[in-house]
Parts: sequence; structure tokens; C-alpha cells
Amino acid sequence: MGRNSPYSGTAIAAALSSGRGEYQSPGIRGSGITHLRSFAFDNHEALIVHPDVDLVVVTVKVPLHRRMVSAALDAGKMVYCEWPRGNGLAEAARLSQFALTAGVRTVCGLQARFSPAIRYTRDLIADGFIGEVLATTLVGSGHLWGAETQRQYAYAFDASNGATMLTVPVIHALDALTFAIADFDSVTASTAIRRRVVRIVEDGSVQPATAPDHVAIAGILHGGAVVSVFTAVEARVARICGGRSTVRRATWYSPRISESFKRRT
Repeated sequence: MGRNSPYSGTAIAAALSSGRGEYQSPGIRGSGITHLRSFAFDNHEALIVHPDVDLVVVTVKVPLHRRMVSAALDAGKMVYCEWPRGNGLAEAARLSQFALTAGVRTVCGLQARFSPAIRYTRDLIADGFIGEVLATTLVGSGHLWGAETQRQYAYAFDASNGATMLTVPVIHALDALTFAIADFDSVTASTAIRRRVVRIVEDGSVQPATAPDHVAIAGILHGGAVVSVFTAVEARVARICGGRSTVRRATWYSPRISESFKRRT
């Protein structure tokens, strides 16, 4: 809610229709909110122009981001859009420029940097816990892009939809890595499609797979640390960070995060 809103201390929870007249009403627990006003809409336009809506949260499939974000900016509303912001670099750049000219607060949801584990890792590195960072290796599992999938996820195997292994889990992981250590000075990358079709588990049908299922990235971070990133369905999720005085290994398991820091002599 806006700071000067007459509903300060009130949560307005708005749920979009599934397109079949079905609604979901989110609940708020332990928030200290004294009153709940709830609205439901069957289209995003009605939600955006509602006078009691100050912030529009866009968490739909990537091909719909541009239309919904643009409509919210046109209406002068603040926007939180999940990553990726747009379907491809050009669309994302246009939305960024639109946001700048609209003059409203906007956020793109690269949320990994707000994880307590990632922030703690950043603090350890900044405090010199492992000394100067010489190199780091990130191995990620793109488990969604395997040989079969559920119908609801099949769109992610079509590269034209913009929700690929590279644009979603790899970029989220890179954001965490660069937040914890440093940004890239130089980078090279390769992608590959090793499975050309995907099986839909509900009915056994197959569809073409045009999104990459293997991603390999190498580069140099600010300060000179060498970085290597590999993501595939078969990979185990882990990150190893080597410093002058010790090596640390952080392992993330979805949906919860566990860490182990083991000194090596």
C-alpha cells in the first residue's frame, strides 16, 4: 500500500481469474494487518486501474510480462515483475526505458540475493573468511528440462516463450554468485539442446524442445577470480569457492537451502 494511502495498515489482496471464472484468495498471517480488503478481477486491466491498487505484481508466464507491465506503467502504478522482465533482451530493454520515463518505482524479481544463505556467504567473503577469492565453480541442476515434463511446464521447452534454463534458473544463480563475490569483467558461454523432444507425462505425447538443456559459462570476475558455471539436468547443485587460505563448498537443495563449509588443508 502507498504510504499516504487511506488504507495504510490494510492489505488489498487481488487475485486474477484463471480464465474459467475461478479465483484464489491469498491469506495473510502474522503480518499485524488489522483489516483485509479483498478484490477479485477476471482481467488485468480492471485490477490495474482500480483506485485502491498501488502496486501491480506481475507473476505470469513470460510472454505476458510486456503487456501487463506496460499497462501498469501506463496507469502510473508501481510494478514488481518477476524475472525475466521481458521475453528477450530487446523487450526487456524497452520495458526498462519505459519504466524510467514513467517515473514510478519498479522492481525486477532477482530474489536470490535476499536469501539469508546468500547474504551470509557474501558477508563471509567480504570479511576475508577464505582470503582473496581465486576461483569459483557453480554447478546447477536444470531438473525441469529433462526427458519428460508435465503439461503445465511444456511451454518452457519452447525457446520463443522466453522461460528457458538459461533465462530463469541460470540467471537467478548468476545473480546470487555475482552478488556474493563480484560482477563479470569478461564472459563466454555455450548452450546446447541435447534432447530434441520432450514427452508429456499426462498423455505420452511428445513435442519439440527448442530451449537449451545444457549451459556452460566461463569468465573472469572483478578482482580476477575465475568463474566456471555448468547447468544440466544431470548435474548436482553446488558451489565451490576457492580462496588463498581455504576452500569453501556451499550446497543448495531445493526447496530448502543447506550449507556446509568445510576447511581443506
